[in-house]
Amino acid sequence: MKFRSSLAFWALTSAVVAQVPTVSITPHTPRPNPTAKLSSTQEEKRVPTAGAAVLGYVLGTGTAEIHPIFGTATRPLLGTQAVVPGGAARLYLPPRQQYVLVERSAAEPVSVWALHRAIASNEAIEPIAVKGAMAHPDLVVFSPRGDAAVLYSQATASLQVLTHLPAEPTLARETSMAALGTPSQLAVSDDGAVIVAGLSDHRLALSINGAAWQPLVIGYTPQAWTFIPKTHDLAISDTAQRTIVLFSNLSDESTAFRVLSQGVAADRVAATKDGEQLVAANMKAGQIWTLDVKTAALTPQNGFGKLDTLSSLRDGFTFLLSSSPNLSLLKLTASPDSHALGAGSATVGWTQDGNGGR
Repeated sequence: MKFRSSLAFWALTSAVVAQVPTVSITPHTPRPNPTAKLSSTQEEKRVPTAGAAVLGYVLGTGTAEIHPIFGTATRPLLGTQAVVPGGAARLYLPPRQQYVLVERSAAEPVSVWALHRAIASNEAIEPIAVKGAMAHPDLVVFSPRGDAAVLYSQATASLQVLTHLPAEPTLARETSMAALGTPSQLAVSDDGAVIVAGLSDHRLALSINGAAWQPLVIGYTPQAWTFIPKTHDLAISDTAQRTIVLFSNLSDESTAFRVLSQGVAADRVAATKDGEQLVAANMKAGQIWTLDVKTAALTPQNGFGKLDTLSSLRDGFTFLLSSSPNLSLLKLTASPDSHALGAGSATVGWTQDGNGGR
């Protein structure tokens, strides 16, 4: 089946009725980093950083606080708080966690910090400023692998696209959103070429390679979405219709769409780094599903309790599901021949508490 963006007018189909989650965007005021208070379980499980393999990182309660995660997916341990760069006001952690975007208290451009190298070497590493980037974005959104990022400023009604992260951070372009209004959500492809904006009045808009925004009418309202890594394919979860849909190659004038799952009300979605699997979650209900992108095979993952996040750790196959009061991780393992067969198989491991129990 096909759909095409309407270039002549904004339109809403009868299916577009679900409430889009609203991102509260207010003028930015840097805050001091408060002293974090961890739960008693987390205090007991904190371990020093020296000599241990790092699974990934988790942001703390402070605006510029971050901790490494050690151990395994079934037995994760929280490390002591990492020393952050001087003047850091906020930290933004992308999927796969290959770096951290640092916003500083002063009016300096956001910068790229090689956090993992700093942890591994136990040395202070100064972040690299992205020339021309805004200093205090109101909204930061990453591509599925973290190769690109979008910074939005309400004051200037504009967004900036950063590409080639983290090795060669580049301000690729700046795009005005004055004619659209404040976005409630954004998505960007790994090459930074395609941006989709969800607006508070349910409209969707599309910009390709910095071209003017075009209306995007698709018959679904995304509660959650993600581009498939290294593609212009966008997976959308519509909770009102309890459907997950894949739209192929949004950079074309027309594109095919395929229903991946029905009966699943997921308000978070994330992709493995190879793009072959999705993790979908209903945060309030504490439900988790894994979904094969090629075969549409859906697998419920049972036994999880409280969910407070869905983010991929450093290997691109392990996902953080909860950081409080205990760490909870989900690990997927792609079949070695999944590329050749066109289908991915997965094994799953998890922990429900800091002791590795289910």
